[in-house]
Amino acid sequence: MDSVPEPKLDEIFLTEGASQGVHLLLSTLIVDKNDAIMIPIPQYPLYTASISLNGGSPAPYFLNESKGWQLDIEELERSYQESKQQGKNIKAIVIINPGNPTGSILNAETIAKILEFSVRNRIVVIADEVYRENVYKENTSFISFRKVLETLSQEVRDNCELASLHSVSKGLLGECGLRGGYLYLHNFNPLVVEQLVKLKSINLCSNSIGQLMVELMVNPPISGVSEETKTKFETEYKALYDSLKYRARLVTKELNSMRNIHCQEV
Repeated sequence: MDSVPEPKLDEIFLTEGASQGVHLLLSTLIVDKNDAIMIPIPQYPLYTASISLNGGSPAPYFLNESKGWQLDIEELERSYQESKQQGKNIKAIVIINPGNPTGSILNAETIAKILEFSVRNRIVVIADEVYRENVYKENTSFISFRKVLETLSQEVRDNCELASLHSVSKGLLGECGLRGGYLYLHNFNPLVVEQLVKLKSINLCSNSIGQLMVELMVNPPISGVSEETKTKFETEYKALYDSLKYRARLVTKELNSMRNIHCQEV
């Protein structure tokens, strides 16, 4: 898959975890109760709460449990049309990938369809990708929305408004006490970016430790350091990953052994 161009500095907002990025986006997008945000069901409660706090309306779309909680484009179309018939002005679609709480991972084909859907209907894509390191299923890997976007037609690349979220407060490095993350904006109107800058400026800068952790996350000490430092980092990182993977598989196994309970592989 094609590489992703280096982002520009003014496209990145350092945040106190991904949650602050979500609040920034929704408070900018939502004007009144007629403004709707498409959200997955099941979903992380941050989204329904933030939409409600900002006076907007949720437009739920349902994930398919029988397919490992995957997303069907037909379901997106149903949710979109139903909300439009109710007089809603749909501003954005939230995609949580890898899924929370479902643990599902979207493939490149599905991501491409979502991006094309967003351009066709002129809505923003909010890609919540904070669990990208937490992939435990064999022969499965995370693919970012930004990377898939680079493989699509020029029309989609030029017209897709994509907001990507990542965080050290989830995943492996900071669970859950260290607050650090970033919001990356692709193809956003400069006037909208100006408003986001104003809102972010109210909160001053992200905390210093959180920013240091973000630097460690995007530039881990695997080159230009001593072998001792590199080995220590890799050993601790692997130990955290293996521990989370073991617990995820254990919970899946035990839930599926219980009567009247079924759990998809996390």
